Amino acid sequence: MSDKLTSKKALDRASMRKQDDNVAKFEYEATQTNTKRKNVSASQRPHQDIVFSKQKRKKGERITQDVLENIPLAGWMIRRHLDAVSSFYVEVDSAIPKEIRDNIEMLFKWHGKARNFDAARRHSIDEAFRLFELNKVIDGDSMMVKINRQSSNRYGAIQLVEGSRIARPNDLPGYLNVVDQNGFKKVSDHGLELDEFGGVKSYIVCKYNAHGRQLVYDRRVLARDAIYSGYFNRYSQTRGESPLMCAVNQLMDIKEGMEYILLKIKLHALFGYAIQKEAVEGIGDGLPSSALEIEDQDPSYVDENMTDTSREVDISSGPFSVNLMEGEKIQTIESETPPESVKDYTELAIRSALLALDIPFSFFDATGSNFAKVIADRKMYEISAESKRAKNMAAYEQYVDWKLDMWTRNGDIPIPYNELRDFVHVRATPTPWLDKESEIAAEERAIALGLKSIPDLGKERGVDVYEVLQRQSEFLRRAEELDVPVYIGDPGARSERDNRLDNEIREQENEMQDEQ
Repeated sequence: MSDKLTSKKALDRASMRKQDDNVAKFEYEATQTNTKRKNVSASQRPHQDIVFSKQKRKKGERITQDVLENIPLAGWMIRRHLDAVSSFYVEVDSAIPKEIRDNIEMLFKWHGKARNFDAARRHSIDEAFRLFELNKVIDGDSMMVKINRQSSNRYGAIQLVEGSRIARPNDLPGYLNVVDQNGFKKVSDHGLELDEFGGVKSYIVCKYNAHGRQLVYDRRVLARDAIYSGYFNRYSQTRGESPLMCAVNQLMDIKEGMEYILLKIKLHALFGYAIQKEAVEGIGDGLPSSALEIEDQDPSYVDENMTDTSREVDISSGPFSVNLMEGEKIQTIESETPPESVKDYTELAIRSALLALDIPFSFFDATGSNFAKVIADRKMYEISAESKRAKNMAAYEQYVDWKLDMWTRNGDIPIPYNELRDFVHVRATPTPWLDKESEIAAEERAIALGLKSIPDLGKERGVDVYEVLQRQSEFLRRAEELDVPVYIGDPGARSERDNRLDNEIREQENEMQDEQ
């Protein structure tokens, strides 16, 4: 009986293995174990705040800051990115009376100056939003704090806070340094106080100590007083991560490769000479030597305190000379010619690094691109930059909401906030024309086909077309009063005044014919 049971179990196991083999045939190849590639664990992925822990965040911030400070390519690509996503201005709808509209725009220009906008009086609003995005690229996130305390001498200003200063310090006050019965901290390791849904209730802002080397507790900032933004890859993560993290290795490779190539160039340009002595046998003065001949009793013994008698030649200081001893010679170790793949790999590494910020390679080097390719690259980049620009625009709108509410309550603007807000807009600064004549011709064609309206084009180019119409009307009216012809169109084209005079002449001729 037991033999039958054993045989049945063996058959069952064989059947299960066969079923597993059949199922394996329909698996994703990416999930199969392959000795040719790095094996990925099948265990549950930890929370992103654990994957990018407090210590790893600090290390990442140092690496990305080092990349910015020491690699010119990184600095250029970040500045190019900032040009595209961090410049905005306030526009008031023409439905608001002109006097009030001018007053609102004047207030924002006044407050946007460094002495009014920045609590530290260093940065204007334009500079601050560039730094806001720069800190997001380097640290992963950034924050602006609205100073709402009327008792503060900087009431109404903005305090700029780098993402690295949002942290859980070692000297956290006792009322915040609390752990509940389930092991959850009141303030997370990333310096956030979260609610039950994972939303932020407050941020812990730190400052540097007197020596400027360690972060210590500064204050707790409520979420309603903060303008926060960052780069996120997962729904559940609570802090942003730098988009440069995926390109750090490529940027470091480019830097190291250029250093090696520079060293080789210096070596080829090196100038030096050596005087070498050679021993000549059978020539002497015929006198016995007074030097003692010492026999080494223990050739295997090496004194650790003895220094190496071999000499090193420093070639970094330019031209040099060296007097060689008998039997010595200078020798360098180098590759005769860098392989052709060096340039190809360097270009590929640059392309890969630029992809971290979605920047086309033609922005860096347009040698192999025609004008149509550059235009296409810019269009594709604009699509990618739109989502990044929208985040900063949302932050700018929070600032505008805060100031409009403050000014309407103070009576600086004579319209209630609820009636005014929908007529005040934040616009992105338009990108300049690459080929103005060709692009304008294309826009005219789109308007003629009904694919776009003139007001839509005006918004894209940062122009209030209704304001332009009003100013143009006033200008043409004044020109007519002074009897000055104004030509609108291509040079040499007929003016509206010429057309009007022709029409008047025709009307007079028609009247004369009718009378006859």
